[in-house]
Amino acid sequence: MVTLVNNAPLLLIGVALLRLAIAWGAGAPAVRAWRLRVCRLAALASVVYVLMVPLDLVSTWRQVQGLPLQAQSRQRAMDRVEQQALQASDQAADGASLASRLRQLQGPQLTSTDLAQPLPDLKLELRASLASNFAALRNQAAGPRAETLFAMGRESLRLVLSALVCALGLSALSWNGNTQWSQLQAIADGLAGMRRRNWMRQRHQALREAINPQAQAPRPRNGRWSFGRDQGSKDYINEILREQERDRP
Repeated sequence: MVTLVNNAPLLLIGVALLRLAIAWGAGAPAVRAWRLRVCRLAALASVVYVLMVPLDLVSTWRQVQGLPLQAQSRQRAMDRVEQQALQASDQAADGASLASRLRQLQGPQLTSTDLAQPLPDLKLELRASLASNFAALRNQAAGPRAETLFAMGRESLRLVLSALVCALGLSALSWNGNTQWSQLQAIADGLAGMRRRNWMRQRHQALREAINPQAQAPRPRNGRWSFGRDQGSKDYINEILREQERDRP
């Protein structure tokens, strides 16, 4: 994926030259047909570069998640090597044996000055040197550092932006001889058509509501029963009023 993104400028230049040749109309019909075929394939290549964006994001996220595991693995490896070096130091009977054991472990090489020291002093100096060196190595491998995460994020951002620019360029440079449009023009026309259809749908809905507002008004719940109850209450009130009028002297 990194190779494809890094070589994207060459691909864009090549497709751009083919588009210019098609626009000028130069060359034999067979050559022109070949150029059109390549420009049509540029639309497919743009889709491939778009798909690289989520692939790179997923790959970077997996690498970030794997950093603690890698740190733990390095810690275990260093502990094992340090333990082997300490055992070699303890088991050595003389300076030559100690130097041979350290050579087998690919550890620090003892000089003639080191071998001239008494063996107990040499072992103490070696243990102190091993402890200091392995402590520094553990500090370096203690987990993902901010510098490492920043470098990984910067590289991922570069790949994502480069892939998007390449996809946009290939989409604009692609050419369909049947529609006489590039892929980017076709996408833009499709989006414009969707917006026009949504606008027309909303306009028709507004016109229907303006023409027949009652059709859009919410119907009261249990309308027939509510009407019956209201009418019965009105009849009951009128009957009371009539009885009061009859009772008047």
